[in-house]
Amino acid sequence: MRAVADASASVTAVTDADASATALTPVPPPAPPAPPAVNEGDVSI
Repeated sequence: MRAVADASASVTAVTDADASATALTPVPPPAPPAPPAVNEGDVSI
């Protein structure tokens, strides 16, 4: 039964490593809308 326990532990270790990698992967925040380009020459006062 030792082999079964070792196999189970290996699967658990792989699952933990995958979960850690997923947890450490930052989710990119949505990009903020780009501000309208202001061209000084186009500003009419």
